[in-house]
Amino acid sequence: MPVEVVSLQSLCVKGYPARGKTPSEQATDGIPILKVRNVTGNGISMETDFAPDTDAVREECAKGMVRTGDVLITSTGEGTIGRVDPYLFQENAICDTHVTICRLKDGINRAYVEEFLKSEYGQIQMLRHVLGSTGQTELLTHDIAALLIPLPDSDIQRMIVEEMQQARTRSKELVDGARYLRDRSAIILASARTRMISRLSGQSGGGTDDLASNVFSDVPAGAGSDDLTAKFRAYVEVWRRETRHLSSLTRIVAHPAYRAIVDMGKSVLPLLLGELRDRPDHWLVALNKISGEDPAKPGSNFTEAIEAWLEWGRKRGYLK
Repeated sequence: MPVEVVSLQSLCVKGYPARGKTPSEQATDGIPILKVRNVTGNGISMETDFAPDTDAVREECAKGMVRTGDVLITSTGEGTIGRVDPYLFQENAICDTHVTICRLKDGINRAYVEEFLKSEYGQIQMLRHVLGSTGQTELLTHDIAALLIPLPDSDIQRMIVEEMQQARTRSKELVDGARYLRDRSAIILASARTRMISRLSGQSGGGTDDLASNVFSDVPAGAGSDDLTAKFRAYVEVWRRETRHLSSLTRIVAHPAYRAIVDMGKSVLPLLLGELRDRPDHWLVALNKISGEDPAKPGSNFTEAIEAWLEWGRKRGYLK
């Protein structure tokens, strides 16, 4: 029996698919703004900017407000068009104008639609529209609405979803195993280097501290020891891993690893500012608590506040 083929629009509620709406205001906390970089194709990343949680913003961006279960598709950008992820968080969020929201009707198997759109058949349809004769560099809403979705019976849809989930779980196990082996190899190398330093210290007639002070004499005061750096990196990775699904700043900065970094005091400021520079994230609260200062001007957005802190660090010798 032939499989029915329908348009994506026919699976959505009235008014969808629809482009998001970029808020005219930003804030350091509030409603997360989902951009192209947040739709990774492997789950929504909540490391992003925020809009004020006000009635005015909610009214302005009503069409861009995301609900749990919406399917998001990136619609602009070289090499980023066509990424697909479901929004599975309970917190409110807003999609900007570069992301398209697909709000499916009740009874539609969201996971099946997501898997098909991620498949080569779904991706080829999107790519064909992007590379059309008009030379467009975006995936237009009406083209997304016209994407063709085969609808086998519900049992086959469930079977496809289960098989894809099993494959993804197995893939993650292999990736995690590779990561474990990589970490183990790093530990083995680090141990060998430690033994090397011990032997060199013995040959030089001085202790390890004497050798280190000569080798690292150009490191600015307060940059921290290897132990401090290792501890800081460990806390950062734990914090990132365990808070990446959160959108509440209060909960993010209350995580034990975040508090542990704050408790490390001013000795960690060079590392913290370097982390803010290289991988911007919610470190402003920690910097304020440790230093007792706030160089960002009132009303600064997230990007402006980061730059103010980096300039503060450069002036005080924490950053070069």
